[in-house]
Amino acid sequence: MNKMSKSRQFTMEILLDAFWKLYKSHDIDKITIKKLTDTAGYNRITFYDYFKDIYDALDCLENRVLSDIEQKLHILIKGAASTTTDNFLDKVVSLFDEYRDFFIRFFNDKRNITFEDKLQGFIRCLLTSYSSCSTNLKNIYVLEFCTSGLVGAIRMWCKSNCDTPLKTFLYIIYSSIKAD
Repeated sequence: MNKMSKSRQFTMEILLDAFWKLYKSHDIDKITIKKLTDTAGYNRITFYDYFKDIYDALDCLENRVLSDIEQKLHILIKGAASTTTDNFLDKVVSLFDEYRDFFIRFFNDKRNITFEDKLQGFIRCLLTSYSSCSTNLKNIYVLEFCTSGLVGAIRMWCKSNCDTPLKTFLYIIYSSIKAD
């Protein structure tokens, strides 16, 4: 994968931030390239230098969010052995709060069917790398069951207007995964 120059990264971040501003309050089919580039302060040619279309921008935003979460979670998980469960969950709650709006929006967009698959793949990697549960996660059926269940629980929580406090929700999930 080619690394982008700092100026290209900066421009891409501005375009993705502008996309997010619009996507938070508009259906994706209502977001035009013109509206996005006007919001970002760039022209259409610049947009097409980074993305094929508006759906490609959504894909890049989803990937960026999951990549950011993955990096931060790896750091948290590596330090988890030296902390209490409550302290670890407080840190995860803080991380999840940082990205809550993204999850809610991604799960509430009926046209966005790829995010759940990406999240499931992300969770699959985390479970196979870090889970200490006694369940055999090497079995593809058990792993599919666990990852589908976790994504389903997160989706239900987001679509239920986050009616259960985040820490309580995450503790339920954490307890299920970390069963010794």
